[in-house]
Amino acid sequence: MKRTLVIIMSFILAVGLPACGQDAESTSELEQQTGEAGDRDLTPQMEGSEAGDSESEQPGEEETENDETEQQGEEAETENDETEQLIEDAEISGKCGDQLIWYYKNEVLYITGTGDMLDYDYYGESNEMDGSIDIYGTTAPWDNLCARIEEVVIDEGVTSIGDWAFGECSNLTEITIPGSVTSIGDWAFSECSNLTEITIPGSVTSIGARAFSDCSSLTEITIPEGVTSIGSAAFLGCSSLTEIIIPEGVTSIGMNAFRGCSSLTEITIPDSMTSIDGWTFWECSSLTEITIPDSVTSIGCGAFSECSSLREITIPDSVTNIVNEDRWGRNINLNIFGSCSDLTVYYSGNNLDEYINSYQDEWNSNHITWIKQ
Repeated sequence: MKRTLVIIMSFILAVGLPACGQDAESTSELEQQTGEAGDRDLTPQMEGSEAGDSESEQPGEEETENDETEQQGEEAETENDETEQLIEDAEISGKCGDQLIWYYKNEVLYITGTGDMLDYDYYGESNEMDGSIDIYGTTAPWDNLCARIEEVVIDEGVTSIGDWAFGECSNLTEITIPGSVTSIGDWAFSECSNLTEITIPGSVTSIGARAFSDCSSLTEITIPEGVTSIGSAAFLGCSSLTEIIIPEGVTSIGMNAFRGCSSLTEITIPDSMTSIDGWTFWECSSLTEITIPDSVTSIGCGAFSECSSLREITIPDSVTNIVNEDRWGRNINLNIFGSCSDLTVYYSGNNLDEYINSYQDEWNSNHITWIKQ
């Protein structure tokens, strides 16, 4: 009986074990396949998820950019609205250029828009021969307000200040010139007698004739390095101006440019200058020091006349000509140190010997000594 049971059990095990082994292999392969399939399926899902995240972020970025653009647009609209409101509330307004508007309120003159300001002229003078009025141009539209204007605000975008723009605004004390302005016209601030200080932006390349003439309260002014020309009589009569620096790059200074700057004590002429025009420093009675660079080859008539405080000056050997004529060719025979006294002039070379000898009596009478180095 026991033997029979053993045989039966052996038969069952012999038949059952391969079947179990086959199932185990199938299960293992299924798990492996499932795992691999799971891995394969998972990656696309993750990539898709990341792509979805990326795509979901992009609209957000666009929305941010759109928000910023809208905000900038709203700010620009707000500024325009404010400007329009100011113009609407102004006491008086009008045009002063193709794309420029001016308006006045509470002693302040505003100029806004883009482009050049129109050039204006003096009101004209009576012709004594027949009593008629000679009109040389059109006066600034705010001409009747000049005595009331205390401040001028020029907005960014304005590219020039026209001729006679603010001439004779005698109560003007403050002005804002933006970096968009490249030129200051003739007589632009002439006779602004209460203007004490002005900053010219680096964008300006030229200062017109008489631009600041007779600004008698002007004590300080900065000429930027971009300026290449200073017009005739640009600072004539600026009697409170104590110091001025002419930057490198200035190639021409018109005659009478600093005439009558009686408080000016020191000035340096840059190496970019090749000539000093007639009467440039005439009546600079406080001037004690001036440096003339080797680049200068000629000095105009009366250039340092009545510089009564000047005690010493050196003229470089590059100077080959001292002119006795003005720019119109008139021989006025005025020496460069007319009415100066107790002055020592150092020079070198033989270029000036003839000129020096021609005024020897005048040098002696005024105690002006020329010393060749």
